[in-house]
Amino acid sequence: DDVGERALVAAINDLKQRGTTVFLITHRMNILQVVDKLLVMREGSVAMYGPRQQVLTALQQQQAPAVKKSNPNALN
Repeated sequence: DDVGERALVAAINDLKQRGTTVFLITHRMNILQVVDKLLVMREGSVAMYGPRQQVLTALQQQQAPAVKKSNPNALN
């Protein structure tokens, strides 16, 4: 829920300020705002790793052709 998610984000930020390394597994995009680096796994292997924005941009670029193919007006 949203309350729990906000509490988790606050706790992670607190830990990061203390210099603690945090490993987080999530499918929730809102949680990604607090991470510095992303590791993307596919079929048990590392598919991508790097700074958050770089990895998110690469994922969006990979998805864009599929979205465009399924709905030609989706990205206009």
